[in-house]
Amino acid sequence: MADAPWRDHGQQILLDDALIQETILAGIRNGTWVYYDAEQERAWGAEGRPPSLRIAGDTWLYTPERARTLRLLRKPVSAESIKAALKDHGTSGEISGVALRSRLEETLDGEPPKKDVLAALATQAQITGGLIVVPAPASAGAAPLTFSAITRAKLDDLIVLSAERAAELGISATEHKDRKIKGTGSVGVSFQQVEDQITDMGSPAVTAVHITASADPGEGVSDFRKLGFCISQLPRWGCQVDVRVTLEFAGLEGGLKAELAGDAKNYQRLEDLLLKLADAGQDASGRLRIDLTPAAPLSISGKEWQNLRSIVAANDPGRLSVESELVREG
Repeated sequence: MADAPWRDHGQQILLDDALIQETILAGIRNGTWVYYDAEQERAWGAEGRPPSLRIAGDTWLYTPERARTLRLLRKPVSAESIKAALKDHGTSGEISGVALRSRLEETLDGEPPKKDVLAALATQAQITGGLIVVPAPASAGAAPLTFSAITRAKLDDLIVLSAERAAELGISATEHKDRKIKGTGSVGVSFQQVEDQITDMGSPAVTAVHITASADPGEGVSDFRKLGFCISQLPRWGCQVDVRVTLEFAGLEGGLKAELAGDAKNYQRLEDLLLKLADAGQDASGRLRIDLTPAAPLSISGKEWQNLRSIVAANDPGRLSVESELVREG
């Protein structure tokens, strides 16, 4: 729809893509359409929270009938679905990654991507009293895997244990003082990953958000600039900036390295000078992180969170890392 005027010059040009997005969202809510994002391997229908729409060549609209035929309306992997699969598997209190995915395929109306299962397991590993994940085969005294270890692992190499089974094997759950959730990818993907994980944890409140953009070799600092645009548009939260960048210049040996951290207002006074210097260089590498602290813990379903997501999406600073700190348990 967005590209139609470029294929047929008789078509009127739609100046605001938001009109397409609003129409699609309305169609999803009333059950007319199912939206599918190939990048996330996920579909959204009338049930559940609306998606973060992308207008791209790998996003599609299907009728509900066609989506069901293609088995796109797979339910998302959740803590409840994993626990149910473990319970249905038998009385042993343990299940292999292969068997878990097979059972989830039956209950979720479609085979979930392995990365989704791993993300859900990693989230559970952060919760006191949650499921425990160990390398296969499960053995007495084995060390439970951490969040990052699970997300990097192969699902086929894992065993999922109930808390009771872990206790029988003498496996103690890891103590978690900090509760952090991380998502990476495009703006929509990274925020969606964070929101899905927080929802699976029972939607605890967010106490801080860290958003990081990278200056990868050969790409320059355009993503720094776009993330910097967000600072002045953000809600009135506490905002700190941490930037690490290395600049190289044609015909000159060595380079310049800048490491700056502090209040966002102080960074903004130097931002133009730093980015112009980077633009004059041959190459740049590094990252820019903004650390945001709301006045009070907030919900991902509230206006403040949605406003933050909208601001970052509008500026679109490329591939991101979004990390949220949550209210601690206990």
